[in-house]
Amino acid sequence: MSALSTIRALLDQGQVKKAEIAIAKELRADSHGIAPHDLLTLRARAKLYTSRPEGAIDDLTRARALDPTIAQDPEWLEVLADSHLSRFELSAVGLVERVDIQQAETLYRSLLVDYPDYRNIGWIAYQLGRLLAIKNLPDDAMAMFKQAQLSRSVVDALPAYCLERMGYIEFYEYRHIQRALDYLDLAFRAYPTHEDRGWLVQLYLLRGRILRDSHRLAEATEAAETALKMSASIRKASRSLQRETLFTACEILSRSAGGEKRVVELVEQFFELSRRPQGIDVTWSRAYEMLADALASLGRYERAVDAYLAALQYNPYHPWEVSILYRTAAAYYQHGDYQRALNALVHGLDVARAENQAVDFRHYDLLGNAHYALGNYPEAVAAYDQALQLVPRSDAIVDKILHYRAFALEKGSHNPVTG
Repeated sequence: MSALSTIRALLDQGQVKKAEIAIAKELRADSHGIAPHDLLTLRARAKLYTSRPEGAIDDLTRARALDPTIAQDPEWLEVLADSHLSRFELSAVGLVERVDIQQAETLYRSLLVDYPDYRNIGWIAYQLGRLLAIKNLPDDAMAMFKQAQLSRSVVDALPAYCLERMGYIEFYEYRHIQRALDYLDLAFRAYPTHEDRGWLVQLYLLRGRILRDSHRLAEATEAAETALKMSASIRKASRSLQRETLFTACEILSRSAGGEKRVVELVEQFFELSRRPQGIDVTWSRAYEMLADALASLGRYERAVDAYLAALQYNPYHPWEVSILYRTAAAYYQHGDYQRALNALVHGLDVARAENQAVDFRHYDLLGNAHYALGNYPEAVAAYDQALQLVPRSDAIVDKILHYRAFALEKGSHNPVTG
């Protein structure tokens, strides 16, 4: 086998590090068995496979400088288009370069027109479909995925990839639940047995999310548990796959009644596999929020409070800060720490006013309870009155609020300080 074929085979097998070592060896050789611009294109592909699109684009630019005619090579154009799309997808929020997605789209469309017989043209159609989905053009994306399945490709799993994306669009864009699940079932069957099973783990997780969002919680739980078992059975599963599986499974299981102990177990495993972030991290914030909710449901209020506070620490700009402060207060209250419960509720009201957010009646109801427990009876009455203004008249809790309001009025009238 030639050096070029060996390197291509290593890349196809996912042995990127070995491929890069072989490429470096060839680039250092006095007499090149492979043209330098071809080696740079292969190295660009290796960098693309390991989420280094910036380096890939640099290598492709160098390759074109060595041989301008390479810009007519469909393989070189494919790697360039994929690199621009990857750089777009990996860009930090707020720093996304729109030029990358535009460049990728131009390249993909040109490849489809100029090189219809290219050996990997199916992949080009698939990538364009993904790009169109990113641009919120689901109909166009679906058409591309269908075209990709009928086109040539060196990617054995391409039909499965297309079906998975079609299932995603059917649910999240069209809300066709059964059609989405049918596409995912087809993707399971189309996925080659010799390919990386890690992709199947992600497919089960997607199935679980769709079932969860469709309120089919028993089936969602089954899908999540299957994903967890499959991830654990993969001998050399990457830590990133394990973390993703644990986190997503927690999001699915946290909706199911009676799964609180399992959520606590899985979140703790997620933390064990993760490096503690130095600053803001929305994933860790969400993990702590799920942990806190599970602990509160289990009656472990002290630990729940710590977890809620950690959720806000890792995301101080949390969009649901008022809700988390309410849940923190509820945990404090159940633990008997009424003053801290009161402080959390007042803080939540301050945040709501500052950000012009609506406040649920339960917030004022709990505020009334905290004041009542602390002997602040007039304040309790005022809080209950606020709750009664917001609560739906048909809600069964109205009688409970009126009951405690009457108690607070009676207590207040006998209070030597206020009465």
